[in-house]
Amino acid sequence: MRTVRDTTIAGDIIHRLVKCPSGKHGGKRKNKLNITSDKVKKNNFRLAMFRLWMLICNNFSSKDGHYSLTYAVEVDRERAAKDRKNFIDRLKRKYKKLGMELKYIVVTEYKNHRIHHHFIINSLDVEMIQRVWGKGAVHITPLYEEGDYHNLAEYLIKETEKTFREKDSIHKQRYSHSKNLIMPVTKREEVSAKAFSQDPKPTKGYYIPKDRVRQFEHPVTGLMHLEYIEVALKTPKCKTWPKGKRVEHKERYKVNYIEEQERIL
Repeated sequence: MRTVRDTTIAGDIIHRLVKCPSGKHGGKRKNKLNITSDKVKKNNFRLAMFRLWMLICNNFSSKDGHYSLTYAVEVDRERAAKDRKNFIDRLKRKYKKLGMELKYIVVTEYKNHRIHHHFIINSLDVEMIQRVWGKGAVHITPLYEEGDYHNLAEYLIKETEKTFREKDSIHKQRYSHSKNLIMPVTKREEVSAKAFSQDPKPTKGYYIPKDRVRQFEHPVTGLMHLEYIEVALKTPKCKTWPKGKRVEHKERYKVNYIEEQERIL
């Protein structure tokens, strides 16, 4: 059976996914599993979380912050949508005056809470953010030095899991971001089937957190997957594919595992 490994370099991490891709196979595989709406939902959540995870890792670092913007008084969704847009526009003008370029990711949440906005912004200047916001409190959590932002991405996706699909939702996407963010490139290569049984080895200058190595079966194909990450030691970030060509800064996200699985579902 053909075995491939998808590699994504995103900031300080390298994401690896070893799998047998769907399609024609030389060996025998399991019958397709019973596909339920719950399995589809969980798979969609995982794909959305992966996208956001890679986006954060590839564009932000410990020099940036996760901000929660709250209101001093209760507002409705329409007002919150206008406030969010105005905040972004004002912040862009502020950055332009400072000779800087604003980068952000934003999620708005209102389920079981007062309306609030989550922003990841390329700044740790909480006083500036507070002045530009001016509608209530601003809470900041600096992004941690280890460049794996998996938990942050998962948290933000969970925040909007129920709301973005609602008919009266103002925002029809799980999250929005500035156009200057760059999705990392994913490269695929064929590997030995032994990759499923052997302990993965890190690239020089990286280490593999043991709690971030997992094997799972795809809910539709029933094929085995091995997923793990490599985290950079405090050395320069990886600029080349391991045993491959140089990574070009402006390369865009190619068709890979995510698009493949979405076509299946």
